[in-house]
Amino acid sequence: MNESTPKPKPQMLGGDEDGSIDDKGRLLLSKRQRDLLGDDFVLSISEYGTLQIYPAWAWERFDEEFRNIDLGNPYSVDYYDEVYGKAVFGLKFDTQDRIGIPKHLRDEFGLGAKVRVVGVGDRFLVWKPEELVKYRADKAYYNKSTRDRVRDLREKMLAEKRRKALEDREVNGAA
Repeated sequence: MNESTPKPKPQMLGGDEDGSIDDKGRLLLSKRQRDLLGDDFVLSISEYGTLQIYPAWAWERFDEEFRNIDLGNPYSVDYYDEVYGKAVFGLKFDTQDRIGIPKHLRDEFGLGAKVRVVGVGDRFLVWKPEELVKYRADKAYYNKSTRDRVRDLREKMLAEKRRKALEDREVNGAA
């Protein structure tokens, strides 16, 4: 594709399908889900207390919002620890189209042989099936404390970024 050819628009990820994890911790997705993910992706933690898989294009968009964050901002450090600290970058499917999920993450989320893989726009969430049932039964309160903590850290981090940018403009404008 030459530079004047526009990039194809990424397809949003949707659907709710069974997935399986073998005894070596390799996740097998449906062909449709594999095709939607593409060749490169990132595994990270979601605010729902599940694993999430971002295609590279979506992770780049997500990551762009947080570039140039002042790591002197305590909210940034906490948010990075929460979201980036457990992320696995540069993942690709193995020769049998599986994704290796580190044991510590499988253990943390209690993932066994059967999982549900749910597309939510720009990523897939990997759920323990019984947790997905609980979430769907009470979306407003499911894992609320974790969701609130992560969202609060994100909001505070971005507010501090905006405050610092405003302060920098005022200092540079006064000079």
